[in-house]
Amino acid sequence: MSTSSNKLTAKKRIAIVGAGPGGLSALIALSQAGFDVRLFERQPEIKAMGGAVLLNLPVMCILRGYGVDLENFGATANSEFRTSKGRLRFRIPFNEDAQKKAGLPGWNYGMLRSTLYARMLPLAPPGSILPDHRFTRFTEEGETVRLHFDNGNTWDADLLIAADGNRSAVMQQILGDLGVFPLGLQVWLGWCYADSLPRDTSMIMHSSDTQFGFHPILHDGQPAWEWWMVERSRKGNPASDKVGAYLLRRLKGWAEPVPTLMAATDTSKIFRWELFNRPLLKQWTHGRVTALGDAVHPTSPYAGYGAGMAIEDGYFLGRFLRGVDLSDRAALAAALARYEAQRVDYTNQTVMMARRLGRLFHQLPWPLSAVRDALLTHTRFPQKFIVEDYFKNAEQEMLSLEV
Repeated sequence: MSTSSNKLTAKKRIAIVGAGPGGLSALIALSQAGFDVRLFERQPEIKAMGGAVLLNLPVMCILRGYGVDLENFGATANSEFRTSKGRLRFRIPFNEDAQKKAGLPGWNYGMLRSTLYARMLPLAPPGSILPDHRFTRFTEEGETVRLHFDNGNTWDADLLIAADGNRSAVMQQILGDLGVFPLGLQVWLGWCYADSLPRDTSMIMHSSDTQFGFHPILHDGQPAWEWWMVERSRKGNPASDKVGAYLLRRLKGWAEPVPTLMAATDTSKIFRWELFNRPLLKQWTHGRVTALGDAVHPTSPYAGYGAGMAIEDGYFLGRFLRGVDLSDRAALAAALARYEAQRVDYTNQTVMMARRLGRLFHQLPWPLSAVRDALLTHTRFPQKFIVEDYFKNAEQEMLSLEV
């Protein structure tokens, strides 16, 4: 059986592999740009994987530009960095110019991934998403890229977009061994209701080797909280019925509201990931194949907001491909070069910062960790490193949007 693309508009056929936030963003952006797009997902149904997510101001503007209703969508708050004992290190200021351009307050917005999907999926054109299609390979025949799936179906496209994650099957065919390596870190994500906590502040807290962060979210319009804990990878992780006890033991002695958040969290709402990464890429496009999101820049939780960067990738693909005749190889190459010029260095810088922070907070031996803690607590080093460097780039990203 073949999934035919013959009835689609010639020179406008785009195939996307992977229905994560980045794949959905590209589907919406490119469909709204006038292309005939199909999104293929290996799972039998399209659903969010994991708990909550933070989306920053640029991403919120992109979603609003797509037509996503932002009413009761996410919660924002002022952010603080503190020690595990509650001592304030610094606060993260909002950028007034970015807020003014966006017409939205704050910077980060918290929501469940299921809420994000619920708002994005209705914007996909009917019939454009095909679940239960596990990509196996592609072949090129002239100016056509033919996708092959394990169910025997094929689909012809003028452009293939890899959005299939860290272990991308599309990029593996192009690059061979992707060089995936463990970061030596694992992250716990959870969400809960905790009505007693003030919702105007989010925090990132550190002990000598562990990070705990939390942020207000909205779940179906109702106030809730997301939290995350990052620590070194550990052998013999607890069984599902022991997770609560393990986390309480790891977070013993931490200042409020950590105990309140943990007490309010049902273990069924806790998820764990082992973190992996890949060597940085300076080129994402190979002929009629390009990529986005974790397929080319997998990011750890530190400063990384992987879902947000993937959504941005999809937006810029739609922006630079708008009006391009996909049968014109030179025009297509020029458009994808502009896409890479916009995204590659920016995302690589964010990925590297995330890696450095992971090593800084979790893998420094004593006494270097003690020196680190003294610098973080008693100097402007963290404010310069995080606010003046990282947020400056993110704010410039906001000001570069055409939404």
